Amino acid sequence: MLRKLSQRSFHTSRILSMRGPLTFPGWYPRDHKPGPYPVTDEERRAAAMKYGLRPEDYKPIDQDDVVRYAGDYPDFGIVTYLHKDPYESWTDRLNRRNWGEMVSMDMMRHRGDRMSFTGLDEDDFTLVRTIIIFMKVLVPMGLIMWYCSDADPSALHWKNPSVGYTPFAVQY
Repeated sequence: MLRKLSQRSFHTSRILSMRGPLTFPGWYPRDHKPGPYPVTDEERRAAAMKYGLRPEDYKPIDQDDVVRYAGDYPDFGIVTYLHKDPYESWTDRLNRRNWGEMVSMDMMRHRGDRMSFTGLDEDDFTLVRTIIIFMKVLVPMGLIMWYCSDADPSALHWKNPSVGYTPFAVQY
């Protein structure tokens, strides 16, 4: 009995069985990967249940969209930061999201500090406006450079007393 108690066990099965939340199914990122594109009605219904949507609301991303296509992941459309209610009690106020809320594939593209499609923010990207902004930067830089530069090249010539002196001149 004493020998049994004094032996040290190197088995990790007991440690691995006490991993806490890691043992819950659905915790790993591999459990959240999109499956193959649903072809039959049963596959569409199963994919809708997987993502917590009603089967009539579920629409997968089109297979022809080579940029956004991700198997059976649903297409939520474009819902930007400005489309959401600013007075709602969001779990994540920075992005106006609730915990566990499904996001579109373009979610990072439509954050609050990114572009929006509400039409409330008018951006003036005309050619004339672009040239004006360009000139606001280049004209002051050119004027400062013209004022600070000297046209006389001999003004910066340093009279070095050792010019013309070569310590190891080879005479032929």
